[in-house]
Amino acid sequence: MRASIWGVFAIVFAVGFCRANSIVIGINDGDTPIAQTWAYQNVGWFFTPQNVNFTLTGIRTEFSSVASTPREIGIIIYKGDPTNSLNEIEGAGFTSAGGTFNGADFNQPFELFAGHTYFVGFTLINDMGMNVTADPNAVSLSSTGQEVSMSLGDMRYSNANEFPLFSHEIPGGTTSAPILEFLGKDVEIAPLPKTLYGCLAMLCLGGALKLRKRRLNA
Repeated sequence: MRASIWGVFAIVFAVGFCRANSIVIGINDGDTPIAQTWAYQNVGWFFTPQNVNFTLTGIRTEFSSVASTPREIGIIIYKGDPTNSLNEIEGAGFTSAGGTFNGADFNQPFELFAGHTYFVGFTLINDMGMNVTADPNAVSLSSTGQEVSMSLGDMRYSNANEFPLFSHEIPGGTTSAPILEFLGKDVEIAPLPKTLYGCLAMLCLGGALKLRKRRLNA
């Protein structure tokens, strides 16, 4: 029983010791991007960190191919609705590439909180190979940032000279399954649900009772 208890504690608290810059959230980052090109100029998705708070330092993605005219791709992070420019938190740019992970680091890293919904948008990606996957088992992101089946997913987009950005919606389909990596540091576990606290308490109590019984029978 003691090994089981410590196993649970290890799973729950190990993330709290991650202080260096590393991949905190990976979404479909083991999948292959679709070999098609984007027709839209700007695309993006809602996402909601689960169970962890962390300082976001950068974002990576994988486009299947590079545009015929290489350019700087933009990344913008919003808190909530991206059509409200006041919700913009930070932005950065990176030189486009295809067939490999690349992205940008933010000049001013900022904290993301578990349970809060954010939006990550990529700009000037028209003619770039797509950075989504057609894997039927892939994670799709909904309009609330939750991980859902592909039929319930959601993507936002906008075209050249359209404002506000990301004002159009495409529900469902492979475009709702982006390939993303969120890099961060100072990762800490979010407050545990009361039910999990109860499970941990029961495990500890059960272990203590077994240990007491063994001592009494010794």
